[in-house]
Amino acid sequence: MIPNMAAGLWTTASDYARFVRFARRYPAMNTPTVTVEGSLAWGLGWGLEQSGSDRFAWHWGANDGVANLFLLDLVSNDGLVVLTNGAGGQRVYERAARVRFGREFDALTWLQP
Repeated sequence: MIPNMAAGLWTTASDYARFVRFARRYPAMNTPTVTVEGSLAWGLGWGLEQSGSDRFAWHWGANDGVANLFLLDLVSNDGLVVLTNGAGGQRVYERAARVRFGREFDALTWLQP
């Protein structure tokens, strides 16, 4: 494998969750800087979704047979990291997000190919 900034991270879900919890401490990560559409914006490095009092951070990746996602509830600090090794990984992380948080996410609709 050739190193690639967008696809070269090798980690576990638990280690990535620790990274997300650490990065969450930086206010610029959680402050909308660019509006995407509706409830979606970008902070410094990850997406943000706000609906009423619900505030979530999220990011995804998809490269050559993998699809990955993290979601972090910025109010409760409850989170989800899903790392898959299949082309259908987006369906997996969408279902996991619905089950974990009991809601639909505009971000996941926006990410549809």
